[in-house]
Amino acid sequence: MNEPLKTHAPLWNQVIQQVKKDRLASALLFVAPRHAGLPLFVDHLIAFLICSTRCGTCHSCCMLKEGTYPDLDHVSPEKETDAIKIDQIRVLQQTIFQTPTLGKRRFIVINPADKMNIAAANALLKILEEPPPHSVFILIAESMQSLPATILSRCQKYSLPAGDMDIGEYVSLGKQYPENAKRRLLFEQKEAFVKLFVDLMAGKVSPSTIAVGWKDHALEDILWFLYLLTAEAIYSQLVLNPSAKESNDSLFLLAHEWRAFDLFEQLKQISAIIKKINHNLVMNQTLVLENLLLGFLSCKKGVEYG
Repeated sequence: MNEPLKTHAPLWNQVIQQVKKDRLASALLFVAPRHAGLPLFVDHLIAFLICSTRCGTCHSCCMLKEGTYPDLDHVSPEKETDAIKIDQIRVLQQTIFQTPTLGKRRFIVINPADKMNIAAANALLKILEEPPPHSVFILIAESMQSLPATILSRCQKYSLPAGDMDIGEYVSLGKQYPENAKRRLLFEQKEAFVKLFVDLMAGKVSPSTIAVGWKDHALEDILWFLYLLTAEAIYSQLVLNPSAKESNDSLFLLAHEWRAFDLFEQLKQISAIIKKINHNLVMNQTLVLENLLLGFLSCKKGVEYG
């Protein structure tokens, strides 16, 4: 098993304190950006709960290391672009009430939990309402917004900070992804994206042209990037003054062409679309992005609602 990340230390101490006080809930929710390495954190937590010394040599440790530990189930989308479906949760309903084979607990890791469709979330809720005493559900999510309030209310919730970054430099989160990660590549294309927005505001390019040009990117990744870009633009406009940045900072200059209030509405729109994607609703990517870009056009100062 890989070594735990240093950035996990505060969260680790927080959770282990609950374990030592025997206050660990039967359902845990861990929330953090994808790059934060939550699956690794969960691996170490399960290893600790199975063998508190994490000796690495006992029967349980060896089986866990080999991926054959019988009291551990993982639930994930069958394909990266799919949702977690109700049939996958129904399988849990058949196994979760069985007595653990080796230890005191049976673990179920659902990752990413915010990719459950509505039917799957409802099926999970029925289990969480009256879970067997030996069960530990561990949900991993990038956002709480896509999880039903009923699921959230039954989980002990923990958040992991996004990582080191300058305040307001939200897009810089992209550099914390591995070099070959799709989101890291989007981050490295930041200036090209901002240039497209500048051209859009100037009427040099249409929303449909930009939307079609982004067709090779996954919609979820584009939305992630647009969300960070918008959040950084809001910060630039509301917090920074014109002398706070150099005059050639393209995103800073672009941000001051928009109305901040309308940018908050754009964030809400992006979040709503991400929620639909996580619930496996079929969407026309080009049309979705074109409508979002039209929304950014309407944010321009001097443009009236219509």
